[in-house]
Amino acid sequence: MLSHKGHMETLNLISIQHELAMNIGLSPALRPMVRKFMKVCLRRLDLRRINLCLTDGSEVTAPQETQPAGTGPLWIAMPQAGGPPAACAQMEKIMGRLLENDPDENHIKAIRQGNLYLYLYPIQGLGGIVFERAGSTLPAHLLHALIPIVKRLGSACKAALQHEKILEEVVRRETAEKRIEHLAYHDDLTGLPNRRSLLMQLDDAIRRTGAAGGYSILLFADLDNFKDINESLGYLMGDALIREMAGRLEGAEYKEMIVARPGSDEFCILASNTGKSEDEVKFFAMDLARRIQKHIAEPCVINERTFSLSASIGIVLFSGDNEAADVLLGKSSQAMYQAKELGRHTIHFFDISKKEDVAQKLMLDSEMRTALREEQFSLFLQPQVDEKGKIKGAEALIRWIHPEKGMVPPSVFIPMAEKSGFIVPISDWVLKCTCNYINHLEKKNYFPTPFILQ
Repeated sequence: MLSHKGHMETLNLISIQHELAMNIGLSPALRPMVRKFMKVCLRRLDLRRINLCLTDGSEVTAPQETQPAGTGPLWIAMPQAGGPPAACAQMEKIMGRLLENDPDENHIKAIRQGNLYLYLYPIQGLGGIVFERAGSTLPAHLLHALIPIVKRLGSACKAALQHEKILEEVVRRETAEKRIEHLAYHDDLTGLPNRRSLLMQLDDAIRRTGAAGGYSILLFADLDNFKDINESLGYLMGDALIREMAGRLEGAEYKEMIVARPGSDEFCILASNTGKSEDEVKFFAMDLARRIQKHIAEPCVINERTFSLSASIGIVLFSGDNEAADVLLGKSSQAMYQAKELGRHTIHFFDISKKEDVAQKLMLDSEMRTALREEQFSLFLQPQVDEKGKIKGAEALIRWIHPEKGMVPPSVFIPMAEKSGFIVPISDWVLKCTCNYINHLEKKNYFPTPFILQ
């Protein structure tokens, strides 16, 4: 029969096993579970320190209360790992001895260092745990009784690591999805709403403006001659300037407005329900545009270079009369180009007559291309004479005989062709027809001598 002392030791051992086991797996999170277990170990086993090294935890982000052993394993210690660097390095060596050659879970390694006793328990395929005790050894029966406890801890750690890896994967996917969603509606360079987001918010502003019965404004600002900066100083410098301008337009003065970047060097400012009177709203819009120009024109220094930019701004007012958002954006853009035509660093309200002119020019450009394809152009030779009235040459002239509009003057379609680049195929056609005409006239012996064709 057991003595009273032996009976108490057995009960104490069962109590320790029970309390340690009860504190394993209480939390699906690794660190809270391990810390809870370590607190009980420190108290019930009268330990100086306890160290847990998880070699499979390299993908787990270590919190502040953990100290990595080397670059790979996750090291959790209580009290918190710290102390002299030499002591930490020594413990790493001890852990290395423990984990080499795939140690047996049932084999405990005991090391004595002066007054300090270290007990190393392997955790199969995961790492190991070290109990540090000062002054006296742990009883042999207690050491062996801890083997199943450590095994159970290892299983709980594996489950916790797997749980955290799943959570981290979920977080990574959620972060990626949020990033994708953000990029879908925001400019990657500045973080401002992009064209897609602007159209959505503009559509909402149209509805709210119509319900309120007032006016809203949309400003379209384009940096003047910005292409020269990109071409001469590089796109990195250009990007830095764009970010600087975006930061200025996001200032407190525009916090009640929507600032967006629909294009490369373009910014839009949407101000909703700015007033009931059209004249008052126009005055506010002009004042706002001037303030924007002033902020953009303030010198800025980037990479020891000083820049002073300017901007042309187009303005369109709307009152929620069921006009589409993309149409309003197009009007503001057109107003901006009208401002540039006035000399840059200017402000211009949208002019409906200018829009009609543009529409007519676009139609004319399309019809001009059809005319070349359907041979509506004709070539004429206009004689040139000397002071005696003798023909000395001729000038080749192109004429457009439109099937519906009749004769279209060259002064109408030639400037359009030059602006659009269509003057090149027209010039090729004129050159080819002229050469054919000359050959025909020479065969008929119609050319006087000498003769110059212009």
